[in-house]
Amino acid sequence: MKDYLYKHWAESTIFIAISTVIILLSFLSTTPWIIFLVWIQFPVYLIHQFEEHVYPGHFKDFINREIFQSHKANSPLSTEAVFWINILAIWILFPLGAVCAQNISPAFGLLLPVFGMFNATLHILMFIIKRRYNPGLLVSVCLNYPTGIYTIWALAQSGFVTTMSLSLSLLVTVLAHTVIVFFVWGHLRK
Repeated sequence: MKDYLYKHWAESTIFIAISTVIILLSFLSTTPWIIFLVWIQFPVYLIHQFEEHVYPGHFKDFINREIFQSHKANSPLSTEAVFWINILAIWILFPLGAVCAQNISPAFGLLLPVFGMFNATLHILMFIIKRRYNPGLLVSVCLNYPTGIYTIWALAQSGFVTTMSLSLSLLVTVLAHTVIVFFVWGHLRK
């Protein structure tokens, strides 16, 4: 059962993204615009995951071969690691940030577009360096960046982008990506 979940989790992302957008739109008349923008970052990132891991997919293989120069199958980035990285970083962190934005302060919502745009920037840099498409690039350019920029702008216009909120969002984002890289890099040396 775990093997099936590790291999096929990403197939659900497009359906969860569509369902989440429908639910968010149904509450749009009673939800503040800024909170809607924060929440919409979650399905946007789910669509990003779909491109990375389902269609056209093969992000794990691209990272292993092109970034880590590994010729071993499923190494250093394994199917299991891809599952846990994405579930913890996106399926838990993003809704948690949105819930905090909705119930404590919209400033907590800054984490979602910052995280999404940081990751999108990595895809764009890989494209520039490798001079070829990498899975996740299209959604990075067409969805993560436009929705992220607009959400950050809207948060700033509402006074929720402060030095503290931006610093914390960047710190969490950079730490999460650094932990992922060191985790994968550690598996490369095994």
